[in-house]
Amino acid sequence: MDSVASRTPVQSASPSGVPPLEALLPLASQSLSLLTSAFAFLIHSLKWLFTKVTYPVILLTPLYYILAPFVVLAQVSLDFLVFTPYRVIVYFLDLVYPIYVLVGVACIVGLMVGGLGRLATMRITMAVYPKEPSKRVTAKRPKPNPMLRPI
Repeated sequence: MDSVASRTPVQSASPSGVPPLEALLPLASQSLSLLTSAFAFLIHSLKWLFTKVTYPVILLTPLYYILAPFVVLAQVSLDFLVFTPYRVIVYFLDLVYPIYVLVGVACIVGLMVGGLGRLATMRITMAVYPKEPSKRVTAKRPKPNPMLRPI
């Protein structure tokens, strides 16, 4: 009897007899419906926000026409007084930069060569002409002042 029970086909895992793929179909449908409604809500909210933000700009359009001469004056003034001198200075610095680097490297190398040359000449001089020991000079003690004696 055990051999007959082991030969019977395995039944589906769900107790109602519905295949698992069909059980997931309503869940997938509900999820898709939820996503489409969330996307529609997002689009509607963005449209509403865009209309609320751009509405004051439409009201300010006449103000832009009234202030146009001042805006043009400010642009021309900034171009003439700020941007053009800045561009000239940057152009000049771009031209001078290679010379600046060359002179800077020359100064650094000159300091290194000069410092090493000084150290070498000092060592050679000390080797050829060593210092003689200097005589120790003792200082004389001053005599105590009798007026400054402790009481």
